[in-house]
Amino acid sequence: EEGAQEYLTIMSYIGTAHKHGINAFTAIREALLGNSDIIFN
Repeated sequence: EEGAQEYLTIMSYIGTAHKHGINAFTAIREALLGNSDIIFN
């Protein structure tokens, strides 16, 4: 169940990035670099 929750969290993040016109790869890269707020600006 923990893995499923992590998957849904990531997919939600990617979905939000997509709504803001940000590529999924870019969103994940920035999140891993500590810049996860890029999709909320």
